[in-house]
Amino acid sequence: MIKKIAAFSVALGLYTTAFADEIPPASTTETTSPKDAKHSGRVTPSCDPIEAACKSAGFVAGDWKVKNGLWANCVSPIIRGKPVAKVAVDPSWNLTGCKTELDAAKAKKEAKKMAK
Repeated sequence: MIKKIAAFSVALGLYTTAFADEIPPASTTETTSPKDAKHSGRVTPSCDPIEAACKSAGFVAGDWKVKNGLWANCVSPIIRGKPVAKVAVDPSWNLTGCKTELDAAKAKKEAKKMAK
């Protein structure tokens, strides 16, 4: 009976700590924020190591207004050869490949926009 009440409570969002040891978490998959969802599916694998380094330095997708944006304040300056505080550029990063992929994606987006 307690497990049924606990399951019902979880379904309604009434989960309490009294049942914490009896109920498994609702989901074990990682969720993404709307900001990250916008950038998922990016076709720029050469940019992935740069993006990962920027994320680990604390840059966040969409925070460009507070000068902490992932792409605007970290990835793009690195690609353009400018230094970014808290991020050391690794010589193994393919900066030209990343820039080429971004330019191609931008051109594709513009072509799609013009076709409308």
